[in-house]
Amino acid sequence: MIIISGLRLLKLIYITIALPLLLIILTGCDLITSGQSGLYEDPQLLSDNWEYSWNFSLENINTGDSNWHKVIYPFSKLKKESNTVWFRTTLPDKLPMHPALFIRDLYLALVVYVDSRPIYSFWDTDANFSKDFIPKKSHFIALPDSAAGQNIYFKIQSNYHLIGITGPVLLGTEYTLIKNIILSDIANIIIASIAFFIGFFSLTIFIINRKQWQYFYFGFFALLLNLYILNYTSIRDLLLDTPLLWICLWLLSSVWSTTMFIGFTKVFFNYQKKSILGILFVFNTYYAIFETIVILAGIGELYFTGNMYASKYILGVRYIFQYLLIVDVIIIISVMINQFKAGNKEAGILLAGLIVLCITVLHSVVVAIGYLTYDFRSYIHWGLFFLLLSLSFILIRQYTLLQTSIALSKADMNTARRIQQSIIPAIPPLYQNLRISSLYIPAEIVGGDFFD
Repeated sequence: MIIISGLRLLKLIYITIALPLLLIILTGCDLITSGQSGLYEDPQLLSDNWEYSWNFSLENINTGDSNWHKVIYPFSKLKKESNTVWFRTTLPDKLPMHPALFIRDLYLALVVYVDSRPIYSFWDTDANFSKDFIPKKSHFIALPDSAAGQNIYFKIQSNYHLIGITGPVLLGTEYTLIKNIILSDIANIIIASIAFFIGFFSLTIFIINRKQWQYFYFGFFALLLNLYILNYTSIRDLLLDTPLLWICLWLLSSVWSTTMFIGFTKVFFNYQKKSILGILFVFNTYYAIFETIVILAGIGELYFTGNMYASKYILGVRYIFQYLLIVDVIIIISVMINQFKAGNKEAGILLAGLIVLCITVLHSVVVAIGYLTYDFRSYIHWGLFFLLLSLSFILIRQYTLLQTSIALSKADMNTARRIQQSIIPAIPPLYQNLRISSLYIPAEIVGGDFFD
């Protein structure tokens, strides 16, 4: 059957696609790590002699002012006094060949100076059109060879409550820094790749059989997770350095993946349109359409006018989504608990994936609030991976139960066929002036109970 072959394809994805992809990526990273280890040293962490100032200006760079305050790595959350803060440190007396800096986490706009000479700029709010909607990105900063032993200044601007350098600053060659980026993002890359292939094959199954709507929602959910997880990598900026595009994709993927997940849950557990999950799905769909229109309006304004005044509406709409997401999680978890109490094992599996995701999200929230150090790696991609696995597992479980049911039905049909055939005489009886004949109709066509 077409449906069964499609489901078998989903079951084999992890064996035929995901696992070989995992081995290939890990092997490639091992080659990268060992290939030229004798030529290049690992990146150096710049953790000493950091200072910050809220009142510094390049005009008094040589005046020896006392506006600088010591800051110890890992950098703690600054009590914001202004939308502009300056960081500075002194570069080592000896720099590697083709020196560069890499900063993964920084809020938000950045201009870098070696002494008073600018060498790197991203979204200087004194010159750019938008002071509110600033995309976040990692920064790969090439250094001049003459920068050894000199002071390096970071002018950082942010209209949000977060400001400053919030992650490690690495110094090394361009090659070693790129290698470090790939290795640090390897888990995200693998999970995003698995999500892409799962989403592609799930949509293929839906195209083969349009009645299986759970594969439609699951397929788009997995593909959107691919975009969402890639936004938590630094390699995205090396592949395509368009931070505005990435932030828009991140916004759209987060809101639409939530909608697709609710749609999957509604269809898989057979909830009707007027049920609580049905109403939640409709509400999230309308909201996702609304946010998409607002984001596209902002992109259109940027393209045609060069301005992005709609950015304040994008941020306002985003706050609505945060509260909506909390409501979604509470309702879905409550529904899954009730389903699990009623004996639905699939609900228990899905609930476990949701709990793991919630733990990773809460960890990131606690760090963002400032209760933990900023020198951390997000684990949201692992939470999403466990949720993806739980959805895949319940689909495979559904397929296994379907196969068992089909096998039992075939056994019943074969038994019924043998009973039918046993009551048909091999040689029809002969009577004068009476013609007797028999007609065999398969049990699956006739229907009914053949065991009476």
